[in-house]
This record gives sequence, C-alpha cells and structure tokens, in this order.
Amino acid sequence: MTIFRLSLATLIQRKVWVIALLLALLCPMVLPYMTPVDVSPALLPPARAQMAWNILWILTLFWLLFQSARFGEDHSKSGMGAYFLSRGQGRLQQLLQLWLANLSMLLALLVITVLMCLIFAMPEDPVQASQWRLLNGQYFVLVLLSMAPLMLLATALGSRFGSTIAYVVPVFLALYGMYGVGYLQTMTTMRMSPALEWIYVVSPHYHLAELTTRMVFKQGHLLVSDFIPIVGYFCCLAMLLFSLSALIFKAKAV
Repeated sequence: MTIFRLSLATLIQRKVWVIALLLALLCPMVLPYMTPVDVSPALLPPARAQMAWNILWILTLFWLLFQSARFGEDHSKSGMGAYFLSRGQGRLQQLLQLWLANLSMLLALLVITVLMCLIFAMPEDPVQASQWRLLNGQYFVLVLLSMAPLMLLATALGSRFGSTIAYVVPVFLALYGMYGVGYLQTMTTMRMSPALEWIYVVSPHYHLAELTTRMVFKQGHLLVSDFIPIVGYFCCLAMLLFSLSALIFKAKAV
C-alpha cells in the first residue's frame, strides 16, 4: 500500500482538505440563516440538511474529481508508475491505490455530512427521526456508489490523456446524469423519438442518487423495493466504469 500512503500524504500536504472540511462544517450552520428562519424556524433543519449535501456534491465534483485526475497524470508522468511496475506492482494494483487515497477523503466528507444532518437537522418526531436516519444512510450509500467509480475513471483518464480531459469527462457525465437526463426525458415524451428513447436508456442516471428533495420536503426514506433496484443499477454502472478504467489506466508515460 505504498502508493496509497504516498497519495494520501500528498493530499494532506496540499492542505486543500482543510478548506473542504471548513466548508462541510460551517456552510450548513451559517448559510441556512439566509432563509426566512425568523418567520418560520421550522425551515432551519431542512435548510441545514440541504446545504450539507449540496456542499458534499460541490466538493466531490469540483475537488475530488480534479484531484483524482491530477493523481493519474502525475503518477504516469513522474515515473512513479514505471518504478512500481519494476517493483512488481501491476497496473490495476497501482490504479486502486491511487483511487483509495481519494476515496478516503470522500468517505470522510460523507461521514461529516451525515453527522451534520443527524445532529443539527434531526426531526423531533420519533417516527420522522427514524426515517431521517434511514434516508441519510441511503443517501450515503448512493453517493458512494455513484461518485466513487467516476473518481476511478478520472484517475485512469488522467494517466493516459492528462488531467484536463480526465476532469472534464467525469464531471460532464455526472452533471449530465443529474440534470441533462431530465431534459432528455422531457424531449423524449414530447417527440416520441426512438433514437432519443435509446439515448435516454443508455444515459447514466445519476439523478437517482440525489435525495436532497426528499430531505427538504420530509418525504421519508426510499422503500426497499425502490432502493434495491437503484443500488443494483449503480453497482452495474460501477462494474462497467471499473472495467473501462482498468483498460485505460497507463502506469508509465511511454
């Protein structure tokens, strides 16, 4: 696990994690006061939960994916990949260790986000509180299953094509899957085009991992009959991206 330790030490040394930590802790506590909480104090807990998860999405898309892409490029171009190949560590092993360093940061941010929601936004009603805990647990799982494979893809693309392409592609996939698919569904309904329907079916549906609306409007946790198929979908998508990343990753520049 030498590559993992070196990569994690690099992340810590860059100290961007300090800014990420402060954003994850302070924004959910401060920014919700911009809503009319004086008029309706009941708005404060949902606003905190909404802000906590929104900050997590922002940090994942605009920091962790970038770091993943940068790690892939630096590892290949610096000669570290070639060195570890000579020491008997294969391409896949190196890729996974680079990925795990960034994944540890995602896990830390997820834990902080869930704790913020459980401590500062927990409903007082016992029934709602139980559903709140389950909903946060489901959100944790879905974000992890949806974003972790994209971080792996960013690392693999960075090693072969450079950090710019490696960052843009996963971010595009994530934003398209969260927002663009909805517009595509509307177009498909209006035009009844088989081509659009096919594109919609094969598109990544990352919007399924976005449960913030359920939190804000206190709609409760997903039913098991709804949650399990979503988990299965993201597991299949993760296996596809894992296979693609394993093929793309290049341990040495030449």
